Amino acid sequence: DNCLNPTKCFRCGEAHHALDPKCKFYILEKQIINLVRDEDISFFEARKRVASQPSYASSVGATPSSSGGLSPAKSQFEELNSAILKLTDQVSALLPLFHQVENLREVNQECIMRCAEIQSQLLNQVQENKQLKELTESQRSHIEFLQKQISLSDPSFQLHPVPSSELGLVSPPLWNLRGFFSKLHWLQLPPFSTATVLVLQETFLKNSSFVSLRNKKIFRVERSGSPGGGLVIAVSTDLPAQLVSFSLPSSEVEILGVKLWIGSISNSPVTVVNVYSPRGIFSDSWLDSLFSQLSPPFLILGDFNIHHPALGSLFTSADADMLLNWISINNMCILNMNKFTRFQGGQNPALLDLSICSADLFSHCQLEVSLDQFDSDHCPIFVSFSGFGDRTVKVRSYINWRQFSNKINDCLDNSLETQSIEALTLIFHSCSVSSSHRFSSTSRQHSPWWDAHCNYLKALKRRLLRRAKTYPDPSNWSAYKKMAARLRKYIKTRKRKFWERTCEETARSHNAFRIIKAMLSKDGTPCSSHLVLVSGVTLTSPVAQANAIATSILKKAPKQIIPMDFSCESSENIHSRSLNNPFTINELKVALSKMRNKSPGKDGITKKMISSLSHSNLFRVLGQFNELLSSAKVPESRRMSKIIPILKPGKNASEVHSYRPIALTSVLCKLFERMLLARLLKFYLQQKFFSPFQAGFLPYKGCDTLSAVLLHKILSARARKHLVYGISFDLKAAYDNVWHDGLMFKMLQSGVRGHVALWIFNFLLDRKAFVSWRGISSSMFNYNRGVPQGSVLSPLFFTVFMQDIFDILPDDVTCFLYADDIFLLISEPSIGEVKNKISFCIARLESWCQTWHMEIAPQKSSIINFSSRASPAGFHVPFGGTNIPWASSVRFLGIRFDDTISFRSHIDQIKRKALRKLNVIKAFASPRWGAGASNLLKICNACILQSLEYGAHAIGMTNKAGFSSLQTIHNQVIRFCFGLPRWTPIPILHKISREVNITLRFDKRFMSFFIKQCSTKDFSDVSSSVSEVNTVVSNYIFSRLPCGAKLINYFNLVKLDANKIIPTSLPVSWEDFSNFFIRTQDFDFQQKSLVPDVTKHQFSEFRSHLPSDMIILASDASKSTNATAIAAVNFSTKVIFKGSIHNINSVFTGEGLALALAISKFTCEFQDYMILTDSKSNLSALSNINFHSPKITLFLARVIAHALSICKSLQLVYTPAHVGIYENECADTIAKNALNSPCILDWISPEDA
Repeated sequence: DNCLNPTKCFRCGEAHHALDPKCKFYILEKQIINLVRDEDISFFEARKRVASQPSYASSVGATPSSSGGLSPAKSQFEELNSAILKLTDQVSALLPLFHQVENLREVNQECIMRCAEIQSQLLNQVQENKQLKELTESQRSHIEFLQKQISLSDPSFQLHPVPSSELGLVSPPLWNLRGFFSKLHWLQLPPFSTATVLVLQETFLKNSSFVSLRNKKIFRVERSGSPGGGLVIAVSTDLPAQLVSFSLPSSEVEILGVKLWIGSISNSPVTVVNVYSPRGIFSDSWLDSLFSQLSPPFLILGDFNIHHPALGSLFTSADADMLLNWISINNMCILNMNKFTRFQGGQNPALLDLSICSADLFSHCQLEVSLDQFDSDHCPIFVSFSGFGDRTVKVRSYINWRQFSNKINDCLDNSLETQSIEALTLIFHSCSVSSSHRFSSTSRQHSPWWDAHCNYLKALKRRLLRRAKTYPDPSNWSAYKKMAARLRKYIKTRKRKFWERTCEETARSHNAFRIIKAMLSKDGTPCSSHLVLVSGVTLTSPVAQANAIATSILKKAPKQIIPMDFSCESSENIHSRSLNNPFTINELKVALSKMRNKSPGKDGITKKMISSLSHSNLFRVLGQFNELLSSAKVPESRRMSKIIPILKPGKNASEVHSYRPIALTSVLCKLFERMLLARLLKFYLQQKFFSPFQAGFLPYKGCDTLSAVLLHKILSARARKHLVYGISFDLKAAYDNVWHDGLMFKMLQSGVRGHVALWIFNFLLDRKAFVSWRGISSSMFNYNRGVPQGSVLSPLFFTVFMQDIFDILPDDVTCFLYADDIFLLISEPSIGEVKNKISFCIARLESWCQTWHMEIAPQKSSIINFSSRASPAGFHVPFGGTNIPWASSVRFLGIRFDDTISFRSHIDQIKRKALRKLNVIKAFASPRWGAGASNLLKICNACILQSLEYGAHAIGMTNKAGFSSLQTIHNQVIRFCFGLPRWTPIPILHKISREVNITLRFDKRFMSFFIKQCSTKDFSDVSSSVSEVNTVVSNYIFSRLPCGAKLINYFNLVKLDANKIIPTSLPVSWEDFSNFFIRTQDFDFQQKSLVPDVTKHQFSEFRSHLPSDMIILASDASKSTNATAIAAVNFSTKVIFKGSIHNINSVFTGEGLALALAISKFTCEFQDYMILTDSKSNLSALSNINFHSPKITLFLARVIAHALSICKSLQLVYTPAHVGIYENECADTIAKNALNSPCILDWISPEDA
């Protein structure tokens, strides 16, 4: 019988099939599916739209409940009658309840319709607001552009920042909802669902309750021991948040805190505190303890349950005065003082829910009390923070560089008159604005590993899902599941490959060290959004804060004036006269290539814009630069800087003196300065102006150079049984205190005169700057002291200003000067002589500081005793009336020197840092998504082992215990990277990782360092100090002396003579030689894409058109396992020079030496010479020669410069190798046959050694 009866619908309970088209529920579900398919919306939105139709409520009301039906058997009539009588009694008893349910259903339906209307209105408002934002943003950018144009024409005009429409609003609603689950349906609708943060009290949750809200992270606290209470803070998933733990005295007050990183106003997080006091009882100790654990900015929201006349109540509760006094004393603000928040029948309305904020948030908060209680007796409070967060539509702009290049070049080509710098700036602006496009990134921002194929698979997945829902068939669902699995697999593969590629790129560059350093400093000093001056006044206004920082940066210039003479004297040498020559196009291109595409200055011009200019238009820029040099004029706009304060590491952010000024200047000005810097640096190095013991911003000398000389001077004095004392001086605000007149006087004394000196004087004269702080600009202020911030000339200016310290000190006192770090080393046989020498040096330094208006901080200076024999220490060494403190170790250029020269303190310090870095890198080593072993080892080598090896030339003095501790760190790194257990034998560790031990790594590092110093002995004193130590120190005294036996043994092992290492020389400027040419891409046969026969034929044609009197030379090099040989051939005279060189040299060095051999042997007459070579790398290095070029390139350039003074012309021509060119093949064959020949050149490259 049951089989014959029609199937009962599980939706409505009627006698028909569930898919019957006449079923009301089937009709509704079909409407929902059609909405999802046609409008591509979610099922939640579709159901909400269908629910807003009135027919939905009528269909629900007309449908009987399926759970209330009875199915008695037909044969049992008596039991049915009795059941009907009982049911009738129950229905009559429940009839009033049914009427109430029906009324509630109608009210609920009205609420749903009202919410749907509100939702549609909100959507319309959002669309209108979006259009208004785009219009406002376009107007704002236009106003900013007009202001920039006005500022370029009128230097006195001050920029007024236009408020941006992109202000994020983070709205934390405060609501005592009295039951989380009973109000869950309200929390899932606006305005609660759209809020960024929800702060809820009296949630009535238990520990076992599971709660969740869409797109929210839940932080909760439940009341223990009794029902009721409970707090919840729900934070949006895309907002960083961290739970705050409070240590408070015992109390019935419930509290919950969360830190939110939402600020563009402040770098510090905003702490949101949720408080609920059931009876309004507080204590002084509890309130004081809470405030002591809060750091501004913070917001305290909660139900405090207090009554006070100030809050609109007719009486005062017990602890109300205490709470309000606590708020007033601690400079906090109550946002809601005039609106009641609790309404309960039979009682007066009250203000129980308070919103309390720190003083720095008051001007950024907006509060609104809702008029709807949402089925609770408390009204929600909505607090909005203007200016916080980045949950807004980001408006981005980009430049079509091809369009920009065409426009800027057309504008400059069509202008007949020579453009000024200001006119060039305006043309750059107009072309950049017309070539820029703005767009709003409103779409979802995918992860960086997401690519186009992910979008394609995702679209296929959604299409198959819609088909499966429209036509529910097993095959459609199977196709959808296969596509979803395919997408998951591809995403997993993409994640893994992207992670591995990122780790590999990070390990190869310096980014790994920056990332680890940033992760190490993430737990710094808590900073607040306000600044505290020395007087203790709290500044909450951004304008006042910007002016306070500007005042702290401003230094008062001395009133003393030095008369200047900028005239060029006839007695000047050729180097001084070359400073005032016009710039060349090659100097412009070299300076432009060295610049980085960093943030632009006030004019908005970037390096990429200048690089878009054509060759002819670059000559126009060059002409303007030469005009500035010859007239010695500096535009007013070029003497104006935009300063951005950057917090110093480990400093308190609430102090104005804790910020370092970083200036953004014009890129055009930086380009001119870089060209001038190259000339000045070359001039000073040719004059040998700087002392060998001075380094910092100078080529061929670094931190390791001075620290090595200091070590060897100490060792020599200790070996002679002298008393050795070192004094480290700290200059107070050294760069900001440079006296401009004193700097110009010293530059004129050094030989810088003429237009260059006058331009530098005008460049330093009457400089102006303003501070940009949190989107607000300070007042413009004069900047007439200190080297200009952001200028590339400033480091050289400061180095020149400090150079005359060596002139005031005695010759037997060694002074080490690196930028603003001053270290004196005094060595004498007796203590009396030491004290006299120290007193004399300090007196001369005090006199120098008074003369040049500098200041030394004696409290931050230190003195140390390095003597090996018993000597007094602790005697008074006064400087300016304050004694310099004694120390057992001093830090000099990254290395900590202790009084026993054991470097134990330095090793302990780098061990602690290495372990901290290793703990941070462990975050990259998850077995599921972490980096591979090889990438981890690269990252560890870049971040940890390089820091261990820094100063290897000094740390090599340590004993076996020191190396053993460093080797332990190295072994931990290898075990971590490869996931090996602790009991793995050390030889197996090094076999698997292919890593050498620390001792050998140190030997290799300091060997390469000292070989490099042998090459730069004309610029530093390391080589001579090493020789001095080797003559006075016995090898048995120090078992590990870096400069001693091991270096000599290495030279003997590889048969290397230190005097035959290629010396370092200054780079040659090819602009000074009009008879020299480097041709690597000038001829057709130099193309790589040609086949050998075509290349050979084109070279034959090129060879036939050469003048008959031109002398053709060719050179080549060959290298085997045991020998390296070079050859030079003169095809005009059939003369050959060939021979071997030291086998330690590379092929690159061999090719360079072969060129040097050909030039030195054959270019001895006034003739035209052409040298053919297949070493394109050597020719490219010669074309781009600079201070950092390989030593063989600098050596070859010097040989060429000498030959150009003899010959008529010289050309270096690149010819492809192994394509059948006779000259190349002949030189190559001769070089190969010369592998066993005697040595012809004994030079050795320091890079290869």
